[in-house]
Amino acid sequence: SSETIVLIYSPWKYKRLSSLYAGILIIFPNPYTCMALITPELKEQMAQVGVLHLATASKAGVPNVAPMGAILVEEDTIFIANNFMNKTIANILENPQVSVLVWSRDIGNCFQLKGTAEIMKDTAEHQKMRDMLEAKKPGAYPCKDLVVISVKEIFTCMPGANAGAKIA
Repeated sequence: SSETIVLIYSPWKYKRLSSLYAGILIIFPNPYTCMALITPELKEQMAQVGVLHLATASKAGVPNVAPMGAILVEEDTIFIANNFMNKTIANILENPQVSVLVWSRDIGNCFQLKGTAEIMKDTAEHQKMRDMLEAKKPGAYPCKDLVVISVKEIFTCMPGANAGAKIA
């Protein structure tokens, strides 16, 4: 739930209340809706895999999946450099719903991140990615713009009884 949690501080304990109590009111956002979906463990696994697979679909539902290697993850946002994307960018412009697959035998895990994508250019994040790629291999990657994915849900894709279960 995205309800606000209202806490009253006393030296003895915190109390969850739904309205003003004794004239003292401290409002915090619900911590369950503010926690990052992409945990440090998942972020580390994404880095270990190195190449992630980005799935998009056109407005007509024609799918496209492409490997992505120039990736930066900050909180629940994935930044991907647009070096050579054509169908992927066209699909995102028509349909911003995307999915990123993270899988490797080496990490012993498989998960899918779903969210919405937009295209950004000439932002601080775009320049950060350009600098990162230029340092890695000068002149090799144009980084024309960025695909910026706001992750909304994460699902497991490991086999077994919980296959496809939402994990965040």
